[in-house]
Amino acid sequence: MLQICATLNLYFDCIRPVISRTISQQFIITGFVLCLTGISLTTFASDAAQILFTVIYQIAILVEIFPCCWFVNVLMHESDYLTTAMYSCNWYTQNLKFRKTLIIFMQRSQKTNVILAGNLAPITLQTFLAIIRFSFSMFTLLNNMNE
Repeated sequence: MLQICATLNLYFDCIRPVISRTISQQFIITGFVLCLTGISLTTFASDAAQILFTVIYQIAILVEIFPCCWFVNVLMHESDYLTTAMYSCNWYTQNLKFRKTLIIFMQRSQKTNVILAGNLAPITLQTFLAIIRFSFSMFTLLNNMNE
């Protein structure tokens, strides 16, 4: 059991930097693309087909990052209950080695594993909403400068 915990932590530490860099770039690009397609929608869209295409494109851009934010948020939420789930097992009837290993595993599981985008912001649903707010703020600023 202790070896499984060490292996899981090793895997998590291995993929965290790759996910961090990739998702941070995806967040930045998504914010700018949402802003620019909003400007395109208000400035250049003249007929219903262009408006529909632009709105569908914006939804597709949001769908690119939403699953990442959703599943990392679920992972963080579920990892908060891991210690309670381990304590709820039938540990008191197990041997001493199992109980010692369980204590170590419970100690390690009390720290929430957070994946940060660019080592700055956690990948959560709140970050997803912050990206939408950022792109709307940029859209408003650029739209006011255009007028």
